[in-house]
Amino acid sequence: MNKVKNQKQVPFQVAIIGFGPKGLYALERIIAEIQHTKITRPLEIHLFNKTSFFGSGDVYRSDQPLSLLMNYSNHNIQFKHQKPPFLKTNTFQDFLPWLAKKTNQKTEELQYKYAPRAVVGSFLEYCFQSLLKLLPEHVEVQTHIASVIDVIPVEEKYEIVTQEGKTPPTKVDNILFTTGHFWNRQQIKPSKKTSSFIDFIYPVTQQLSGIPSTAIVGIKGLGLTFIDAVLALTENINPLSDSASAKNACKIIPFSRSGIPMIPRTGEPDRDRELKFFTEEKLSPFINGKKADFEKDLLPLLKQEYTYAYYETAFKINGFSIGGFENYTDLEKQITLFHKKHPEVEKWNWDKVFFPFSELRELTHDHVCDYIEQMCKEATLKKGSSPLMEAIAVWRKVSPLFNKIYSFGGLTAESQEKFDRVYFGLFNRLSYGPPVENLLKILTLAKNKVIDFSYARSPEIVTLKDDKVYKIVNQTSSTTIDFLINATIPRAADKKEKEGLYKNLVQRKLVTEFINRHEGKYSTGSVYINKEGKIINSQEEVQPNLSCYGTPTEGITFDNDTLSNSRNNFSEYWAKSIIKQIAN
Repeated sequence: MNKVKNQKQVPFQVAIIGFGPKGLYALERIIAEIQHTKITRPLEIHLFNKTSFFGSGDVYRSDQPLSLLMNYSNHNIQFKHQKPPFLKTNTFQDFLPWLAKKTNQKTEELQYKYAPRAVVGSFLEYCFQSLLKLLPEHVEVQTHIASVIDVIPVEEKYEIVTQEGKTPPTKVDNILFTTGHFWNRQQIKPSKKTSSFIDFIYPVTQQLSGIPSTAIVGIKGLGLTFIDAVLALTENINPLSDSASAKNACKIIPFSRSGIPMIPRTGEPDRDRELKFFTEEKLSPFINGKKADFEKDLLPLLKQEYTYAYYETAFKINGFSIGGFENYTDLEKQITLFHKKHPEVEKWNWDKVFFPFSELRELTHDHVCDYIEQMCKEATLKKGSSPLMEAIAVWRKVSPLFNKIYSFGGLTAESQEKFDRVYFGLFNRLSYGPPVENLLKILTLAKNKVIDFSYARSPEIVTLKDDKVYKIVNQTSSTTIDFLINATIPRAADKKEKEGLYKNLVQRKLVTEFINRHEGKYSTGSVYINKEGKIINSQEEVQPNLSCYGTPTEGITFDNDTLSNSRNNFSEYWAKSIIKQIAN
């Protein structure tokens, strides 16, 4: 830690509240900015994090089981910023060379694989320690292991109040909030061994430690958190072995509204395919300010893009030459000719891909297992050999363009609400699924009766015995469960009441919720910010010394990928504003 040597000048004090990956990226930006200026005024940077895992946070902390894998392949993980000012360092390693050195492997062998979350966490913690070594003499970083529950304006500064009640409280000139999902939820302490409801599974080594191997466990949600929970609960057995090892595992009953698992993927990059219908040219009116109705203006073009991606690959595989076409009608004519020549090729069906169980009156365990097995086979085909996987990749391709339209109220109010509640989850399920190897583990556990998908679709949960035991009920049967795990990450708009830090800041009128009022009214759950990430208060005033970055902005921005240091990167503006304030 570098100490401030110039005692004649009053230090400018800033705080980053929540120091996972987004907070780490913000620290990198401010250090890079300082390196490229001649400012010598003392600067104190206070970092607040709930645990000692600075840089990695709860989701990527380095003490997790190695069975919990990323769904983000190694070549996508980069710490170094790709835009100036660039960090001045000769020794700093980015993720792939760091991982190659750590594992004694070549980067070519690692680039398309999935690292464990704990390994990525170790890298992020390494990045934090490396940044500390780059601090100029007039910059000091102070770390605080504490849960921030309130911020109080005191004259021209902000007093930071923690759950731990540090005395005297820290007072700062400027704050950046990068709190992740804890922005709008109560601080969750590790579950007691007597608690039968677990609202948040991370860190799994603490949260799930009280569940015995004899328990029957219900898990709400079939996404990435569900997979992490299952692998954590079964890490002491070999999930790819025969059923003998499964006898010592708890029984797991997962469920969700749809009962549909995520589609897996390999770590190979998507093909660099040109968009034909969902293009910047066709969407320019909405990019430039016209309000879009998602279902009327955007979804038809998306469906056309999915169709084109599917048939471009199907045509190529079957030696059918795709001719030039001026519009979608011309493409449809070619599709008709193709199926006359190749009737054995399955037709693209949007509803079947997005809602595969919609025609099943009763969804059984075997239905879900068969679906998982089919999707794993598709995902492991050679890149460019599966029309289905090429279509599924479309959302990953168009997402940056959609972000330009969605952000800052680009959709009408009713349309944004519909997208957030319905389509967001659908696209995520298809496009951002787990590594194939982890879903194959889920399949094997299901075949060995460790996992029971009989209640997968919209069961009823009944609370028994003073909230300590639950009954899960479907159309044909019911069973009791000893523990209930919430493996969903709810959108902010789904929360009826504000909680935690967000609630207190709203009550102090420092923060207000972004409400989309275009052709209706939709409370997004997001903090209201301007396009530089500065918070707008309840009087519609921009607060130059309060900024937000990451998950708390979800709803006014779109797709704040935790490990992306480029998507919706408000830390750039924040760092530049700090330098400007110090200079003045």
